[in-house]
Amino acid sequence: MKLGKRIWIIGVSGSGKSTLTKKLSMKLNIPFTELDGVFWQKNWVKMDVDSFREHVKVIASKDSWIIDGQYANIHNILKHQATTIIWLDFKLRITFFRVLKRTFLRWIKKEVLWNQNKEEFLKSLDLFMYSIRNHSTVKSQNERLFKELQGERSVTCIRITTIEELDGL
Repeated sequence: MKLGKRIWIIGVSGSGKSTLTKKLSMKLNIPFTELDGVFWQKNWVKMDVDSFREHVKVIASKDSWIIDGQYANIHNILKHQATTIIWLDFKLRITFFRVLKRTFLRWIKKEVLWNQNKEEFLKSLDLFMYSIRNHSTVKSQNERLFKELQGERSVTCIRITTIEELDGL
């Protein structure tokens, strides 16, 4: 399957966006950007929306990239720049378990994330609740996005719902 040179990977927290992004970056020799690394500044300060959108526009203007992230306020930028959109659409029971496991391991290992941030217990609780509350919202957003882009010749939309499909990429 030909993926193109501008790949946007979307999905809920814990769907495997960053893992797939890094795998495809190595396989295709295309640079990648995790939008969380752009959005979350030092000490977990959120980048303001206008600056975030400008950063995304600069990244998306390049000839080749892989971007992962499910930020609604940049959909209208990336949907027009991507040649391929991969939606990792897994069930909540899978993604929530992954969020729990990932967060716990990061917390125990004191793993440094974007911009010197580390997992914090209270922020982790917020992430767990966010993962549960927003699963159906993100699914609806992505269904609308794929329906809107259906028939567009300039972008290939791939919806992955099983680990077997993911392994086939």
